[in-house]
Amino acid sequence: MQPNDQHYHDGTGTDRRSDATDAYGHCGNGVGREHRSPTVEESTYREYVLDVRIVERRSPDGAEYRVEIPDGEVVDFEDAEDAEVFVDVFFDVNGFEEVGTGDRGIPPEVVQAGGDTVAAYLLTMSGTDLHYVASFCGKRPGQIQRRVEAVRGRAAEIRDRVAGRQNDDLPRDD
Repeated sequence: MQPNDQHYHDGTGTDRRSDATDAYGHCGNGVGREHRSPTVEESTYREYVLDVRIVERRSPDGAEYRVEIPDGEVVDFEDAEDAEVFVDVFFDVNGFEEVGTGDRGIPPEVVQAGGDTVAAYLLTMSGTDLHYVASFCGKRPGQIQRRVEAVRGRAAEIRDRVAGRQNDDLPRDD
């Protein structure tokens, strides 16, 4: 696996990584070799509202971070920050479908959200870094960092509003 390698799961607990990826490191059609870690210890790395979470999976080979979304979609990252930014993009655009992205490019919901969200999404892809994304977007690295922080801030505000609504729904001991 390369740094920031991202791969998808078919819901059966088996990783399905394609040997071929597009320019953004997305998997192709989901068909590929199977990969199973012999001894994997899982723990919740971070929990979010609406049952979105990041699970840290430790094995003798190192750690990876699994983003789990309630619709059953799972995306793995080797870097915790990439997983966190991915979740922030997910909340910023009110969700999107990642499966099949290798066939269709950046999810339409991400593109429609604007340049800052596209930049944040691109930073989570395999083989990209701040300088690559800055060049791709025609911006300086500092500008990209500010755009990503804007996405992360919006996502935090969205999660706070959702958490407030969920708390309003709880029975009160008045």
